[in-house]
Amino acid sequence: MRKKKIIALSVTISILGFIAFRLEGQQELTDRTTKDFYLQRIAEWYKKVQDIFMEKRFSSEISEEQLRKIQELNKKFLTPLGPRVLPYLIIATQVDHIIGSPIYSITKFLPHNIILSRKPKNLLSTTEEFPEVIEKNISYDARKIWLLWWIEGKRRTPQWFSERYVKWLAAKQQGNVQEAQEMYQRLLDIGIAAIPLWLEKLQSEQDKNIRQEIIKALSYLTDGEIKLNISPQEYLNWWKTNKERWTVPFPKSKREFLEWLEKEGWEEPRLVIPCVITISRLEDAEAISTLLRFLRHPSSLVRGISLERIMMLFGEQLPERYALGVGTDEWERVGDLMEMGKYDWVRKRVMEVKKQIEDDKEVDRIVKELSDWWQENKERVKIYWQRAWQNL
Repeated sequence: MRKKKIIALSVTISILGFIAFRLEGQQELTDRTTKDFYLQRIAEWYKKVQDIFMEKRFSSEISEEQLRKIQELNKKFLTPLGPRVLPYLIIATQVDHIIGSPIYSITKFLPHNIILSRKPKNLLSTTEEFPEVIEKNISYDARKIWLLWWIEGKRRTPQWFSERYVKWLAAKQQGNVQEAQEMYQRLLDIGIAAIPLWLEKLQSEQDKNIRQEIIKALSYLTDGEIKLNISPQEYLNWWKTNKERWTVPFPKSKREFLEWLEKEGWEEPRLVIPCVITISRLEDAEAISTLLRFLRHPSSLVRGISLERIMMLFGEQLPERYALGVGTDEWERVGDLMEMGKYDWVRKRVMEVKKQIEDDKEVDRIVKELSDWWQENKERVKIYWQRAWQNL
C-alpha cells in the first residue's frame, strides 16, 4: 500500500508541550485516565519524532529514512490506540501537521491531490474528496483536510464509497484492468470509516471473485486482523464483537464538535491552545462567541491567542483599538501582508493588544467591548475564515 507523502515540516514544541504528561500507577482506565493515557502516548511519540528531525535539523525535507522511523513510531505508540484517539490527534495536527502521519496510519484515509494550476504566481490545487477547498499551492494543507474530514467524514464517506464502488465494478466488467486497480485503490484510500460499507457489500455480493476482493480490502484495513480464509458469517460475527473498537467516532455535527472543543479547552490545560486554534477554523459563527468566552480564561497566554484569532478573523472591522491597522481587508495570507509591507506592523500591533489582555484588570473591559460589538454587528460583518490558517 502506498505511503503517506509528507511534504513539509513544522515542529511547534512550545504549544504541543501542553500535552506532555506521565501516567502513574496501573489503575483501570476510566474515561479520565484513558484520556491521560492517550495524551501521554502522543507526547512520547512527539518527543521521539523531534529527536528524528534533530538528526538533520537544517533540512526542510523529510528523508525516506526519517519517514520509515516515524512510521515505526506510529505503530509503536499511536496506531494501537485505534480510532478513539483521533479527536486528540485531529486538534493536535492543527498545531503541527506532522501529526497527520499517525492519523493516516490509524484511519488509512488518503486524500487525492489535484493540481489546477502550475503557473508560478497562480499555483492552485484541490482534492478529489473536498473540491470546494482551493489552495494557493500545488498540494493540499494537511491541517485543513484532516479537520474537514473529521467534520464531514460521517456524511461523505458513504458518497465516496458508493461512487467508487460503482466505477470499480464497471471497470472490472469492461475488462479495464488498470482502471479497475486504480479505482480499487481509491476505495481502499477511503480508509477504515468504510469498513461497515465493505461488510454490507460482502453480504449482498454474489460474485465469488468480487467477494474475495472485498475480503482482501477488509484484511488490509484491519491490518490483517480479518483473515482471508474465514467465512462471511465469521466476518459479521467479528464486526459485532469489534465494531466499537474499529468505528471512527465522527462528531454528529460541527456544532457538537465545537461544544466538545470548548469543554475540553476549559477542563484540560494540556489541550486548551490546540482547542482554541481549532475553534477559530470551524467556519461557524458560534465559534466567535466561544472565542470571546476564552478571553476570560485564567491563562493570559490563552487569552492572548484567543484575542489574536479574533483580530485576524475580523481585521479592520473591529473597534479601532483592536483593528489591525492595515488599512484594507484585501489580504488572506501572511505572504500578502509581506508584499504590502505591513507584516511587521501587524505583528507589532497584535502584540500590543495582546499585552493589554495579559492584565487581569483589563479583561472585563476588553470582553465587554468586543462582546457588545459582536452582538451589534454579527449579522453584517464578514468573517475572514481563511486567515485562521495563518500564524503571525
